Amino acid sequence: MKNLLLCKNCAKEYNEDSNFNWSCRTHHSEFSGEMWWCCGKTKKEALGCKFSKHKVREENEDEEIDALGTNQQSFLKNVKCKCCL
Repeated sequence: MKNLLLCKNCAKEYNEDSNFNWSCRTHHSEFSGEMWWCCGKTKKEALGCKFSKHKVREENEDEEIDALGTNQQSFLKNVKCKCCL
């Protein structure tokens, strides 16, 4: 079998030969505890609503994100909904 790569968006393994525009599914937003804000799905395990190609995760990418402190997930945890204030 060909070398498997790890997607930095969905964390699934893939090979480049079967990487299409619809291969990677992620959500645009965070799960609120009751639903995904981006698509309204109510299960945390629901497949993502955003389709794209897988993007390879570089080995040193996690170290760079930790060093900069600009991880998107940590940023989104501090964002508050203006309607809920």
